Amino acid sequence: MKLSVTDTGLGLTAQEIEKVGTPFFSTKTNGLGLGLVISQNIIRNFQGSLRIANADAGGARVTVTLPSGK
Repeated sequence: MKLSVTDTGLGLTAQEIEKVGTPFFSTKTNGLGLGLVISQNIIRNFQGSLRIANADAGGARVTVTLPSGK
């Protein structure tokens, strides 16, 4: 199963993409930088993956892939 969510913002710089998912890194002024780290750990526990990239039309895209349930 694959789920993608794309925003309509400016996207991320190459430096931000490298750091995204690193504990305590945030692009928000008051962000803790833990939300994606926690999400990645939960998704990995289900043998899935979380990928963040810039969308072709602008903005950022988060894609979560999880194995199919039987």
